[in-house]
Amino acid sequence: MREVTVCKLRDVAVSIAIIFSMSPAFLWSLGGVANLIALALIGIGYFFELVLLRNSLQFKKFLFLYLLYIVYTNLVGVNLSRGFIDSLTIISFLVMSLSYDTLFSVFKKFFEIFGVLLALSLLFYFLKIFSLLNLPYSIAIAPDSREYLSYPLNVLLAFEQTNAFFIATGFYRFYSFLNEPGFIGTISALIIVAYKYNFRRYKLLFVYLMAAIMSFSLASYITLFLGLMLTLQPRKILIISVLVIGIISLNSLLFERFIVGRINSGTDSVDNRTSPEFDKKWEEIKGDIFDFTFGKGKSQHSSLGEGGVSSWKSIVYNSGVIGMIIYLLLFISIFTDIKSRNRYTYIVLLAFLITIYHRPNLTQSYYLLIFVFGLINSYNKAVSYNEKTDINSLNIR
Repeated sequence: MREVTVCKLRDVAVSIAIIFSMSPAFLWSLGGVANLIALALIGIGYFFELVLLRNSLQFKKFLFLYLLYIVYTNLVGVNLSRGFIDSLTIISFLVMSLSYDTLFSVFKKFFEIFGVLLALSLLFYFLKIFSLLNLPYSIAIAPDSREYLSYPLNVLLAFEQTNAFFIATGFYRFYSFLNEPGFIGTISALIIVAYKYNFRRYKLLFVYLMAAIMSFSLASYITLFLGLMLTLQPRKILIISVLVIGIISLNSLLFERFIVGRINSGTDSVDNRTSPEFDKKWEEIKGDIFDFTFGKGKSQHSSLGEGGVSSWKSIVYNSGVIGMIIYLLLFISIFTDIKSRNRYTYIVLLAFLITIYHRPNLTQSYYLLIFVFGLINSYNKAVSYNEKTDINSLNIR
């Protein structure tokens, strides 16, 4: 009984810490204090892990490569970041120091807590866009200094108000309480893939599916449909396809505006992960063998003006081809640590490697947690259907 209580406290503490590390809008007013709270919660969770005498440090190859990546990116080129290591990196390292069965258990709790918050967020979102409830906006400033309009568990960029489509329809993509629609869309899509599209058993997945759909994120749509097609399960493909088509048919203009329109309007519209200034510098670095091999330095991409960069190219720009190789090896090492594999484990790996294209920060704790769970959850039906299975007792190493 005591062990069960400690496990539950550990799972809640670590899950909340990981949600806090996502920089949700309801914590923006706290500034850097939010990350300190997350660190404290991770510390509490880790203390409970020690009390339970779990066999931690099982992802040794990952932890070694992660330390190597941290050292390399700090030493190469000109470092524009503050300090050698930040709190989010420490959180990721500590999370990946937990045991297999702890990570599996923590993800279950994370899935529940985050899913409930997401359900409430969707409720307020629909009430707002359909004008069913008067929810006045307030101003919220994100950590990157961008201005957002905020209402309960939801935000949208302030400049959305000047968008012609918003002015005409009052509609905007679903941000939830994160800083952009693509973020919540990607998280939701990867969680659905990790759970093997098992909507029949995990009803909360429908909340994540709705979040992914209403984010109108092209990348999350691609992740969902690619993973779905590769499962080769006609029933799941039919059910999800009918649901998505049904939602789209309610207002095909939205799908045309946010998805089809981007594809049909050319490459520049589809690949919106970089800024014009970065694209210019990217062409320059490709002609410099030294910089292309070793990189310009940590966070150098952040100095390239407005527009932002969220692309795999930023990894190469900052740390070179060598840094990119180490980065990819991080995920390969996790994959190889879980030795019992089937076809679906490769689907999970592919989904994450593709995500690097538009989300170069996959070393954040929440992405790593989803990745580990997806790999463990995919290889054995017992893991998917028996909640009490001890992961360490199964032959996965």
